[in-house]
Amino acid sequence: MAPLLNNRIKVGCRIENIFSLNRWETGTIETYVPLFIGGGQIQLRSLLLGIEAGSRLTDDYPLYYHLGFELHKQNEIVIIRGGISHNSSFNAGIGLEFEMFKVDYAFIQPLKISPFEPSHIMSLGIILDKSSDLKGKITP
Repeated sequence: MAPLLNNRIKVGCRIENIFSLNRWETGTIETYVPLFIGGGQIQLRSLLLGIEAGSRLTDDYPLYYHLGFELHKQNEIVIIRGGISHNSSFNAGIGLEFEMFKVDYAFIQPLKISPFEPSHIMSLGIILDKSSDLKGKITP
């Protein structure tokens, strides 16, 4: 994303399925029209708001959009997230970010027509770009 106004506003775009071709064992071949999406985000103190929208290059394809937020609390350690999409799918989550790692939880509500149940997702991430801070601090 390109930064604007001292990194408070960022804008960007992406293209999905540029070269998309699936060949199945049955002999069926599927191709997809590329999906073009643009969006942006704005940082308002401890609240980050984001939006993205896009479509495929066909006449009958609907507009995709996603709206979301992140609320950073308690010295940037606790992050509360939420969002909604064009298809009324809803998601929410919370994250804990420490100096060298982060722990995230997300609840994802699928579409009403989906055969899938709501999902609960947990993740643990290691922040590698801060690992150079440990150099010289760990001794054998």
